[in-house]
Amino acid sequence: MSLGVNSISNAGAPLLATTFSQQSAPVYLTTGAADNYAGDITISLAKAAGIIGIGILSDDTTPVTLTALGANGTVLASFNVLTSASGATPENGYWAIRDLGNDIQALRITSAANLGIDDLQFAFAPEPGSLALLGAGVLLMVLGQLRRRAQ
Repeated sequence: MSLGVNSISNAGAPLLATTFSQQSAPVYLTTGAADNYAGDITISLAKAAGIIGIGILSDDTTPVTLTALGANGTVLASFNVLTSASGATPENGYWAIRDLGNDIQALRITSAANLGIDDLQFAFAPEPGSLALLGAGVLLMVLGQLRRRAQ
């Protein structure tokens, strides 16, 4: 688990970590061959984020739905994406969802087949106390410059 992630769960089969090639490929989180690598995966964050991104391994025929969820499971944004595949080899794509209200609490990734995820990244919204401290520091710098000019 990454710092800031509360849980990663799948509505169907248990998740497992696996590689899909002999190259130095990433290790994907997926359900496995038993259910054709289908997934209804939800990643819950410890606190609200302004942006969340995920690497998707899929094929070019099965759409993947990315849904950013806010408090109480409200849908903030939802997108259907396809990765580009060459022949029988699935490809990896990376998508990010940004919410200007900094309200992203979870990311749900759904696909009927051939899904693997990796490279979860997110950026938490600054807390009000941090913003106030930053503002006070800037104000003190400006006041210091004004005082020096007055002398």
